[in-house]
Amino acid sequence: MNKNLVIAASALLGALIVFLAGRGCAPDGSAPEEKPVAQVTGQIWTCSMHPQIRLPNAGKCPICSMPLIPIEDDKGDKGGAPSMQLSEAAIAMAGIETAPVSRRPLFHEIRAIGRVEPNETALTTITTRVEGWVERLFVDATGVPVAKGDHLLELYSPELISDQRELLIALRTNASADVLKAARSRLERWGMGAEEIEQVLKSKEVLEFVTIHAPAAGTVLEKAVVKGTHVNRGDTLYRLADLGSVWVHLDIYEYEIGWVQPGQEVKAIAESQPGTSFAGTVTFVSPVLNEETRTIRVRVALPNPDGLLKPGMFVSASLRVGLLKSGKPAPTARAGKWTCPMHPEVIAEAAGSCPKCSMPLVRFPGSGATASDDDLRVLAVPATAVLDSGTRKLAYVQRAPGRFEQREVVVGSRSGEWFPVMSGIAEGERVAVRGGFLIDSQFQIRGLPSLLNPGGGAAPVPHKHGAGTESPPGGEKPPGHEGSDHGK
Repeated sequence: MNKNLVIAASALLGALIVFLAGRGCAPDGSAPEEKPVAQVTGQIWTCSMHPQIRLPNAGKCPICSMPLIPIEDDKGDKGGAPSMQLSEAAIAMAGIETAPVSRRPLFHEIRAIGRVEPNETALTTITTRVEGWVERLFVDATGVPVAKGDHLLELYSPELISDQRELLIALRTNASADVLKAARSRLERWGMGAEEIEQVLKSKEVLEFVTIHAPAAGTVLEKAVVKGTHVNRGDTLYRLADLGSVWVHLDIYEYEIGWVQPGQEVKAIAESQPGTSFAGTVTFVSPVLNEETRTIRVRVALPNPDGLLKPGMFVSASLRVGLLKSGKPAPTARAGKWTCPMHPEVIAEAAGSCPKCSMPLVRFPGSGATASDDDLRVLAVPATAVLDSGTRKLAYVQRAPGRFEQREVVVGSRSGEWFPVMSGIAEGERVAVRGGFLIDSQFQIRGLPSLLNPGGGAAPVPHKHGAGTESPPGGEKPPGHEGSDHGK
């Protein structure tokens, strides 16, 4: 056979096969088996802005016209948590960083604003026990500090003059000891001092004016009389406060009150004393919640020996509570010890009575067992590693170079830049501390479970009226759609 004829026949047969393939027919004229492109290549294309778009061929997004991107076929470990492999280039472009999960001491810190108030147990009200007139004032202004026994004012009282005369008559008539004792006791009950009574007995003369002395030390907070004032029995003359210790009332929000207990240490800073901190102790937690502010009042006792804290001042207070491995507050240094409700500075190792007021001591909450160093080392993860949707929390664990596995985690209250881990991550595992949201977006694009789409798969396509009909330029409605807006 002619060589040129063979070549021509082969070329004609090849062209025929190409023609039949283009017409969807086999060389024998029968229809071939249909094989969609997506099934042949296994490639799905989507839009980075609209991950619900999933098409078998490359092209543009039908919603925003952005170029479609390919989805890698990555379903993660079979039967395990969802995972995904990222290339080195993708990791570098996303700036993904990882850090190991480790144990460390954690503290929960509560900050609040408080107002300085006088210590209520150190308040003294000075009243008159007899009727009379104020003849002279020795302390005539508020804010004046007085010591115990200092003279405050002179009082003219006809009742006291009459009782002094009865004492002198009993003395002159050699009355019995019981009569003298009764007359002397009457003057003491009216508020006359022992020195003044002795002066009357020695001079055998009546004192026309009686001096009222301070029964305790303190600062004058209130002065209710002036010279010449007429006073009745029970009228208030002065109100004193010992400012050697003060109270600060803090309003702690409801969600944080579980961290507060009596005996905890508090640090306070006043704007008037920059750089100086005052150490105090929580002495009382109110059992009543303020329904308007959703706060609970906590009382803190602060020593104030130099008088730097003034009633009415505002202070910034911080309360630092250690965490146990269980996520609960660590016991305080005073847990299990005993104190006086009226004198919180009194600390005792065993039950008994207060040395100041003889009240029975009460016990601080807790058993008194000191937490070990191991109990105070909490499994923690950086706060940036936890993705929170409000209903669930996720972290992405690096299982191998470039492969990230999705984990649902349970964490405790945030402690600074850390979260205590209750479950979901083990010690030593590495988690993504930067770029976690970018990893999650890749999970969503590839149809894997993600933070906002726990079930995975393509998100539902929003329904649009008139779908498939493109609007002409200028925003005009296509023919046949005039006046067809729903809801009118």
